[in-house]
Amino acid sequence: MIEKMIKRELRRANTIHRDRFASMHEGESVIREEIEEALDDFETMQTRHSWLWLSIKNRNEDIPFKSVEKIRVYAIETIKELIQVAAMCDKFTKSFEEDEK
Repeated sequence: MIEKMIKRELRRANTIHRDRFASMHEGESVIREEIEEALDDFETMQTRHSWLWLSIKNRNEDIPFKSVEKIRVYAIETIKELIQVAAMCDKFTKSFEEDEK
């Protein structure tokens, strides 16, 4: 299932941008950007988890549910970004694999 999502993302990205990277430098920078976006979403998810724990410790009954909802949102966003990372890795390989032969 995940492989299908990665292939779908690669097809989507290739309809917006060309289907090959112009250089290894371009490919690396695109992969780095996607990793940074995934890390940002992951860090936000961790922050929301900290808020969840604090609200439970402080017995604030409304906040835990809001925090859990946000954790879920950022978990999904992180997954989306990681799928983009994998798709861009595939694009990198496809862009340069013939050069290696």
